[in-house]
Amino acid sequence: MNKADNSTVIPWKSLSEGQKIKASPDVKSDIWWVRLQNGKYGLTINFNGIVHIDLAQIRFSGADANLADVNGKSVFALSLREDADIEIFNRFGEDLVSVPVYDDKQKYAEALFVRMKQWMKFLQRLKKKEIDIRTQIGLIAELKFLQYMHSEYSRTYEELLAAWQGPERADKDFMFDDFFAEIKACFDDENGVHISNERQLARESKDLFLVCYKFTQDASADNLADIISVLIQQIRDEKENLVIVFEQKLLSVGYNPALLYENLVSVKDVSVTYYNVTDEFPSITVTDISECISNVKYDIDFMGMSKYAVQELIERKK
Repeated sequence: MNKADNSTVIPWKSLSEGQKIKASPDVKSDIWWVRLQNGKYGLTINFNGIVHIDLAQIRFSGADANLADVNGKSVFALSLREDADIEIFNRFGEDLVSVPVYDDKQKYAEALFVRMKQWMKFLQRLKKKEIDIRTQIGLIAELKFLQYMHSEYSRTYEELLAAWQGPERADKDFMFDDFFAEIKACFDDENGVHISNERQLARESKDLFLVCYKFTQDASADNLADIISVLIQQIRDEKENLVIVFEQKLLSVGYNPALLYENLVSVKDVSVTYYNVTDEFPSITVTDISECISNVKYDIDFMGMSKYAVQELIERKK
């Protein structure tokens, strides 16, 4: 969703100073969009009793947060300092509204707290409008693999998002019931890929595949935001609430869907190669190193992996 689209649904635009409007039709939800007396934008969350949230861990730059006890109930309030950041603040508020309301008030507060911490780093860097190019192509590769699995394997996005464990800091990017996949990206003039640690290519109880995408810059191709926009629509068509899951995973890998990044590169994939990671595959795993070595990073060249290349995974999984 671009900035123009966001501006048409920002709830505060219809409020006068001192007014508020309920953020969700859910009768259990007690979150409100608020236009403060000074004209600034804010939101409040009213809890059905006293809850505990450690605000010291979610100090926002660009917004002021407060938790107060009012008539025996906790009220969380967040107000924006700069109107220029309204699109991001609106997306943040919508994300909090999407958190399921638990009857256990403290459990609900803790669920909101997790979301706040995920958003905090972005609200602390509201002026940061760039994302590392390596991060871009790495994420594009994972999203293209997700699309491939959906179109060629007919796997649902619900299943695919559950299998996409890279954002959760798992050892493998995708962990399916029947196989694992580690996804790598590079530019077409590079001779190999980088392995981040000794666990990425460690064989376990299931088949493991290394999937390598090669990209080239092409002004006519899609960039990361374009690919994400298409995926969001496809995911929404399958199940509306899956979009929240998808966006949370994007946040976890360092991409904020609410930001308009200024340095996105348009790339097209010129090749994708699948490697079967067998016991003989050229890799360094936990069993190969001393127990006093806690982390290993290394590069594997394509020439050395060539004999392990296999045909597309769909042919192995029919």
